[in-house]
Amino acid sequence: MSVEYAALAANPPVPWGTIALAIFVVGVCTGLLILLMLRFAKSAERMEKDAKYRCRWAFVGAVLYGLGLLHGVVNVITGDSPVWSLMFAPIPLYFIWLYLKVARNAKTVRH
Repeated sequence: MSVEYAALAANPPVPWGTIALAIFVVGVCTGLLILLMLRFAKSAERMEKDAKYRCRWAFVGAVLYGLGLLHGVVNVITGDSPVWSLMFAPIPLYFIWLYLKVARNAKTVRH
């Protein structure tokens, strides 16, 4: 058996349909990413102007980090994660504190 045949047998050629599908999926994902970034830019402009909107999104960020922290603690309690993984718990706690601080200050801003 020649070396070229062995390499071809180990790595069969990829069908054209798979390549076309991969290019299509990457294009769609790129389009969605662009759409989400444009919406986020519009949302950021609104956050600069509207304190209530900024407060709402700050609470959403705090809740997301809180749920992630809760999930990590539950994994340690159930034994799915090692106890030393709680060493990193201060990081989401800091972000929760930061988001709540932003939310608290957002309500007091007067335009």
